[in-house]
Amino acid sequence: MKTKIYILLLVMGAFLFCNTISLYAQNEIRVGLKGGISAYKGNIDFSGFEMNTEYNNGILAGLFVNFAIHHFVSLQPELLYVQKNTGDTNGLLNDSDTVESAFAYIDLPVLLKLKIPVNQAFSPFLTAGPYIGYLLEAEDTINGVTEDVSEFMKDINFGLLFGAGVALGRFHLEARYDLGVSNTIDEDSIFNGSNGGADFLDDVSANAKLRGFQFSAGISF
Repeated sequence: MKTKIYILLLVMGAFLFCNTISLYAQNEIRVGLKGGISAYKGNIDFSGFEMNTEYNNGILAGLFVNFAIHHFVSLQPELLYVQKNTGDTNGLLNDSDTVESAFAYIDLPVLLKLKIPVNQAFSPFLTAGPYIGYLLEAEDTINGVTEDVSEFMKDINFGLLFGAGVALGRFHLEARYDLGVSNTIDEDSIFNGSNGGADFLDDVSANAKLRGFQFSAGISF
């Protein structure tokens, strides 16, 4: 528990550090708020047997700081709460079972933003960059019964974000794709026997990546 608190404080500290540095920059600084919806699915590889879950919806909300590097290029760190829920695991247990998962993360993306100026009131843009995420909660619901599975999940997740949107004055709309690249499953917790696993499962592997879309609206100040 203490480790989780320390990591969360570190993530928040990193964001505040970026914010402080940006305040001393010579270029234009903007801060803002954003919120929207998410749609994620899981890509699972269980000892070579691959399967995908269905998409499931969630919400996202947070804040961002944007500071200019050039007239059309800026750097944008963000601090986001993102639900990365996944749908039915396509009969992972058996054909009659329904499995849904709910994951909540604090994500810290650092994005490069490229503006495509059309006029002062309308500017399309592209974004891309890495993020690191910290797991807040993880639950599986099987046939209506919900269970906490956070002990079997890694605390840290990371990936890449690719987005496109349009700025309308101080307001913006954006769609992003989240390419999760890290394994979210803590294999040691499942297979090494410390949490009910068995030693004969040492050669079994489990790899799950969370990937999906984010749709948001925001305002800058």
